[in-house]
Amino acid sequence: MLANAISDLQLFIKMELFLVQPEDVANYHTPSSLERGPFYNSYGSVSKSFGNPMYDLVTYASKGEYPALKATMESSFPDFDFTNLVPWNFKIIKSFDQAKQQISWNFSSAFQNADKVVMDIIKAIEDTLNIQDCQIYKYEPDGSDAFSDMGYPTTFSYFFVDETKNKVLFLHMREGDGDCDMSDDDNVSDARYGYGLF
Repeated sequence: MLANAISDLQLFIKMELFLVQPEDVANYHTPSSLERGPFYNSYGSVSKSFGNPMYDLVTYASKGEYPALKATMESSFPDFDFTNLVPWNFKIIKSFDQAKQQISWNFSSAFQNADKVVMDIIKAIEDTLNIQDCQIYKYEPDGSDAFSDMGYPTTFSYFFVDETKNKVLFLHMREGDGDCDMSDDDNVSDARYGYGLF
């Protein structure tokens, strides 16, 4: 859908749409909680800043939602190791308005005049999914992860899960270069920013 770099700013933006198997979404909104052991970061190291907190499914992905979110991350970045991702790495965003505000802030913090990029991203999300049927998540690693270990100081990832269409729309931005081919006219619709939709 969208994947290219804003080369002058060393900013990489990726938006992808994934189909999810019905069994991956069958247990959405299952109300329960579980206690987790030592808090591990994405590479399996114990995080010393957390003890044994309760894992609250009102705040984080449930066991039913987690496989689809992890599979999306692994499919989007097949060269990265996400073996140690855990459900509480995916924090629930309460509303689409809250997600829009966070996305807008993330982009505005990265570069000036981000409004056009944000408007195009929001429009693509609204045109692709039934927003009222979506559960929205933000990826939050416990500590160092594949991106920080690669030297990317700023990164964010959002997941829009449309249960009625069995789709996950994945939005990722990071400072640093990407692996996109900027010469591909099908991927680039606005040369000024160097990003493409559809």
